[in-house]
Amino acid sequence: MRSRFLEEMALVAEAVFRAFDPRKLNYELLGNAVPHLHWHLVPRYADDPNPRWPARNNQAFFDAARGTEIDGAELAELRNRVRNAQTSIRGE
Repeated sequence: MRSRFLEEMALVAEAVFRAFDPRKLNYELLGNAVPHLHWHLVPRYADDPNPRWPARNNQAFFDAARGTEIDGAELAELRNRVRNAQTSIRGE
């Protein structure tokens, strides 16, 4: 079960990295507030506020102005990029 959980996380992380082309990707495993485990995968870019700090402890990251709101069509395109990357990784 543990290996499957980690394999799935690695697959999604690779797909996110391919789809968004970040400088790096932050991984965070949580599950203490509610008894379950889940991952936060946060693409990071060179122009992020404090790019070498984890996003979770980086108030400047959360307070930074966002360039544009993401509309539904753009969000769908981002989702499709991640799905296509997953398909490519799996060799489907």
